Amino acid sequence: MRRTLAVTIAAALLVGGAVAGTGHAKARRVKVERHDSAGYVGAKGSAGAEPTIYVDEGIFETERYERDVSVTVIDRTGQAVAGLVRQDADGDGTWEIEEAFCGATAEPVAIEGGAPVVVKVQPGPCADGTPAVMTSGSIRVAFTGFTKAPAVPAPSLGCAPTKAAREITEKYVLASGAGAATEAYPVGFFELADDEAIGGAQFVAGCGEGRLEVTLTDQTGLPTRAAIAVDPDGVGGDAPQDFVAEVCGTTESPVAITPGAEVTIFVVEGPCSDGTPATATTGTVTATLTAPAK
Repeated sequence: MRRTLAVTIAAALLVGGAVAGTGHAKARRVKVERHDSAGYVGAKGSAGAEPTIYVDEGIFETERYERDVSVTVIDRTGQAVAGLVRQDADGDGTWEIEEAFCGATAEPVAIEGGAPVVVKVQPGPCADGTPAVMTSGSIRVAFTGFTKAPAVPAPSLGCAPTKAAREITEKYVLASGAGAATEAYPVGFFELADDEAIGGAQFVAGCGEGRLEVTLTDQTGLPTRAAIAVDPDGVGGDAPQDFVAEVCGTTESPVAITPGAEVTIFVVEGPCSDGTPATATTGTVTATLTAPAK
């Protein structure tokens, strides 16, 4: 079973406060937005033949406090994709919720928290007749709800710089092309699946790690282009990320990063920005983390 990366963002929106004239306070609640994603692959076959669909839906578990979901589907062609948001809220085998969309939901779809949500993508035009296509790409969802405010964490006591370098290696694959796996996902749409990082690598730097070196090794032997993004707050999802460097095969020198930050390395198809021939088919991303510069 594929394991998609799910990141929870706790927004700084507290509901409630002092109740006038009572001296009491309402329960503190916080709005939570959680992002998740899944890849899909379809429309593979000879011209005129019925296409074989490899992955045409994403199944997303939900938390009990979640009340709605927004969906965006990004196809590698850049065109709209027809889809359905479905939920069997009571587990009786029927879809109590079934909403059609074209490319993205126009507004959040109300759901029952605690039951899985299924997002199905399909070839052909949208229900309203809008031209659409399904090749391969990414299903991105955002769940929202309200839950109890988390406890305020204790102040950090700090930590010593790391003494030894730490190396992380992840794989990337491309949906089509030389050496591509039968059920691969496209480079450029980031997702974690089992022990593979599809489209790049993602990890959290230790509190004593402040420098990063990256090497990409493609099976073609050509350099591979990538972008390094750092989320200093470590909240992931659609929170702002700082793109700190571009890589063409390997970093020329260590890249400074924020200790404890979430780091994402996005593999990119095509030549490097300086025109150097580069490609991304199947290969590995190797990240080496060391102590901050003195």
